[in-house]
Amino acid sequence: MAQLSLKALACATLGAGLLSACATPSAYPPVVNGQLAQRSGITRLSLAADAPLYVGPFSRLNAKCGLIGQARARITQAPENGTLRIIRRKSEAGFDADSPLAHCNDAKVPGTTVHYQPRKGFVGADAFTFEVVFPDGEKRVLPYEVILR
Repeated sequence: MAQLSLKALACATLGAGLLSACATPSAYPPVVNGQLAQRSGITRLSLAADAPLYVGPFSRLNAKCGLIGQARARITQAPENGTLRIIRRKSEAGFDADSPLAHCNDAKVPGTTVHYQPRKGFVGADAFTFEVVFPDGEKRVLPYEVILR
């Protein structure tokens, strides 16, 4: 089973091979320190059937890559064809190259991560939405559409 892990919504790792060097297609808003860029809308992803999806980590870092605080998340629309869980884990940061925190991209950052697991054998469309609240009170609502093939 292939595992898909997102460092920056469009930065994908399948198994041990890197799909892209964190290139962020314009269709997917980048995650910068757990914050979406000022683009809005639904994030659409295509995944292999049974592949888990990890979105995050959502946290705030200081200039020395130290943790300022982790975000809180809650599910606002559960998927119909899988499960969604809020977990804490360390993942690689996914800052844009021009971010003042881009030097943190090699660091494993603790944070709140959203884990989607499709129903075993399911092929088709699924959707879910979650809300992230950062330590400073900023709130983001993040809708996803996932096509499992």
